[in-house]
Amino acid sequence: MKLGQFALASPSADVKVLPVLLPKLRSEFPDMEFNLRSMSSRAELIAALLKHKIDAAFLRRPLLKLELASAFILSERFIAVLPASHPLAKKERMSWRHRLFLPADYK
Repeated sequence: MKLGQFALASPSADVKVLPVLLPKLRSEFPDMEFNLRSMSSRAELIAALLKHKIDAAFLRRPLLKLELASAFILSERFIAVLPASHPLAKKERMSWRHRLFLPADYK
């Protein structure tokens, strides 16, 4: 018998976070039932948290709401895709500072 329920939500049932996190949660809390919900937008996730419809959500940007607490759990690597002729295309690594010099079409 499960002792409690915990509702988790993320945009499009996040395919990166949930497969890693769920087995760990189920192992650490075997008597807890985890219910996954997919929501279409950040605003929908925040509204569900504030209305207590879900217990936790996964977001990609920091949240600055005093009534909600957040913690960093995962870092993601992103790649920039540019035309081969672009001056930054020859760089092996690109920082966010380089992104500022991209034409508006590439931001």
